[in-house]
Amino acid sequence: MTDLDVSGVGVRLEGLPERLEQGLRAEWPAFAVPFTDRDPIVVEVGELDRSLTPGPTMTGGTDIERTGGSLTVRRDEGEMTCDAAVRRVTMRLAQGDDRRRLWGLINLLAPALAWRLLASGGGALHAAGIVLRDRAFLLIGGEGAGKTTWAQAAGAAGVAAISDDIVFVDRSSGRLEAIGTPIRDREIRHAGPGRWPVAAILLPQHGAPAALLSATRLAVEARVAANLLYVSSGWTADPLAGRALESIAGGAPARTLVFAPDASFLPLLRSLA
Repeated sequence: MTDLDVSGVGVRLEGLPERLEQGLRAEWPAFAVPFTDRDPIVVEVGELDRSLTPGPTMTGGTDIERTGGSLTVRRDEGEMTCDAAVRRVTMRLAQGDDRRRLWGLINLLAPALAWRLLASGGGALHAAGIVLRDRAFLLIGGEGAGKTTWAQAAGAAGVAAISDDIVFVDRSSGRLEAIGTPIRDREIRHAGPGRWPVAAILLPQHGAPAALLSATRLAVEARVAANLLYVSSGWTADPLAGRALESIAGGAPARTLVFAPDASFLPLLRSLA
């Protein structure tokens, strides 16, 4: 049994093979600690009767299906099914390379965490996040939006990043908070575990000099809707997803951030923090 404390969200992995447990503890040392969450996500881990597609890297995309009260995610590395409340999760991993199996487990755990947060008006956003003066700033956008460049520029100036690709947000406390997770933790100055009130939602615009411009609520909702991850293709019919969209878009002030590949935007954000 392996316990994880994902910045206040407890995850208990049962039946995890020893090599994967060791790998998880090595990859996530700050998160592989006992939790105090009284309602954790309990994940039963098992094996699939098939092997990974041959090759050194993960292949294919993610298939998400909602059937009645259950949610199912399928990838080449395995599959995950959970109830709508995301209290009990069944995960089955394909057989093969332990490194790929470990990251397959992480990729299957991510949507379960996102769905748990969805019920509180949060979720997972395709976004980069940094922490200034104990406040989070979220730059929301898809591929090519400059998220990694932005997070790395902030890191080069000594600012910690929550993520350069996926940021999990929660509103269970009543305010919009970004939470630290190790999911999609790449070569950035990582903030580690924690919760930070969101000071601003930022819509990216490339250019110079750095500037903060107004952003309409409609533009913010459209950006959040396009980058709210792990919901099915018919998510607009899901009341939880619809409420989460409004909750996230209205949870913090929004601005359009004009920025170049340097840290010249930081003084502007400090003024908001």
